[in-house]
Parts: sequence; C-alpha cells; structure tokens
Amino acid sequence: MALEITQRGDVILAKDVCSSDGFPEGISVGMFVVDGLLIDAGATKMAEPSGDFWKESKISQVVITHNHDDHAGGCRWIQDNLNIPIYLHPDSIAEAGSVVVHPKYGNEIWGVLQPYTALPMPKTISTASGKYSFETIDSPGHHPCHIALYERNQKWLFTGDLYLGTKMFFCYKDENIKQLLVTLENMLELDFDTVFCAHAGFVENGKLRLQKKLDYLKNLQLQVSELREGGMNDKDITAELFPFDFPFGEVSEGDWSPYNIIRTI
Repeated sequence: MALEITQRGDVILAKDVCSSDGFPEGISVGMFVVDGLLIDAGATKMAEPSGDFWKESKISQVVITHNHDDHAGGCRWIQDNLNIPIYLHPDSIAEAGSVVVHPKYGNEIWGVLQPYTALPMPKTISTASGKYSFETIDSPGHHPCHIALYERNQKWLFTGDLYLGTKMFFCYKDENIKQLLVTLENMLELDFDTVFCAHAGFVENGKLRLQKKLDYLKNLQLQVSELREGGMNDKDITAELFPFDFPFGEVSEGDWSPYNIIRTI
C-alpha cells in the first residue's frame, strides 16, 4: 500500500484504498495532520506504510473521532513506536483497550483492529505550536461515541464519518439516523466553511454540503413516516425506497444495509 498525500495550507491529507477479495472496489480511507496533530489513524493495513509519514510529519498527539476499524487501525502501531498520547471519547476507552471480535468482512478489508491505550478526549486540544485550537464536540449518530473537531478561527470542521456524502444508501447496524439528524442540526449552527471528511477528503462549501445531507435525510424521514402510517413495515419500506441490488449487504452479512437506515430514522 502507498499513501496518496495532498496538502492545503497547514492541513495534510494522507489516504489509501482498502479492499478485499470480497470487496475489490475498495474504500478510500484518509487521515489528517494539522501542525503535528493526527486526526484519525486509518486502517490497520495502513499502519506500516504510514509509519514514515507519521514520523516525517512529526505528529505529537492523536485524536480518534470514533473507534471504528478504519479510523483507529493505526493506534497500536503508534503506541508501540511513538511515545505520544492518543485521545478518544471517554466511553470508548475500555473497548479500545480490549480484544473485540470484529466482523470477518471488516478484518479482510481493513485488517484486524488491535487493542490500544487511549486517554479521555479533552474539551479543547491545541496543536504543537499553539497555532490552532480545536473544540471537540460530541456528535453521535454514525457511532454512539463519535466526536467532531471544530477550529473556530479557521472555520474548519473535521467530521470523521458524519458527512461521507450528501446522500446515504446504507449504514451500519449500530448507527442511529435519528441521532445523526440531531447532530447534523447542531453542526450546522456552527460557523464553518470547509469540511474535512475521512473518506471524502477536503469538502469545499462544507456547510452547504452538510445542509444537503440533512435535507436528504429529513425528506427520507418524512417518506418513511408516511409509508408507516399507510401500514407498511420497515422491510417493505426499504424495498420501496431503495429498489436496487445491494452487494455490500451480502459481503457484510447484513452489517451494512439500507434497512439499517429505515429502521432507525
């Protein structure tokens, strides 16, 4: 694996594509470095190839937006090779330090997530030189212990997996779209221009794009409500609103599914 590096001002994006035999198309996975602060650590498969990048970037601290395989995979390598703190939502620390059995498909795509030691996420975190200061904001929905990072002066919002795109066609079993709607509404109260997404990368006109996602989900919620009132169950509603073949569902054994959107919206 070889990282693709892009830089805009003081923000560096490093990304790669993780894939498996069952999912050859792969998924783009990214991480950001801002003045020595690493925001997310990619997948386990990316850890060794990322080692030189992390050293050259002189990372001095790590923030993990949420403890998913494709965001925390590099943490064990960092813990074993670099003497720097890793910050995580307090309610995810016990899980991060434990051996957790993850779905087979995830291990094949991203690699096996290894236990690591994390510290509780502070309310604010400043970068190495003190040039940037980020507010850490609880932002559940995609994950119950998800956080976003907001740099008020720069109008930057690092969204982890809150954005991904303006539409959603599937989600994880443990996602909660009602929570995500509240989170998106809260995020849109902030004054920001650029969204930094772990999978979409640099997202210009970020506030407009996040608003479009919120509008899409609200419209979907209205459609689901009307169909429920008409007597349809959630599985039939899923077939009505997402009438297409979904190969990821079989690969993930149902962990990814449009049904997971419908049942939690």
